[in-house]
Amino acid sequence: MSSLSLKLDRDRRLRFRWSDMRTICARLNNLSMVEFLTRLGATSPDVLHTALFIGLSHDDPKLTGQRLDDLIQGYIDDGGQLTALVNAVLEAMTEDGLLYSNKKQEGSDPANPTPSLARG
Repeated sequence: MSSLSLKLDRDRRLRFRWSDMRTICARLNNLSMVEFLTRLGATSPDVLHTALFIGLSHDDPKLTGQRLDDLIQGYIDDGGQLTALVNAVLEAMTEDGLLYSNKKQEGSDPANPTPSLARG
């Protein structure tokens, strides 16, 4: 699992695991991944807040929802755009392997882009 640096009050690490994706969708009334991505892309405040909260909690386990609201508001007050936060969530999810990227991965075989699972 990698992480993406996100500048809010300080540099914070944004990262996601598979269990985080499940938690996000469950907290949003069991949205499907497609619904989640659609609503995130439309900059739904609840969806963005939930994704950021889950993704930042690895870096700051004591983060609260109210503290995140304050961080987002400070980011906006400093001229930040919500679309940049949406893009950061998407980029972090892509780097962590939860979303598809059309970038060629080092050592990947373009003829066989999906790794096979070993059976034992």
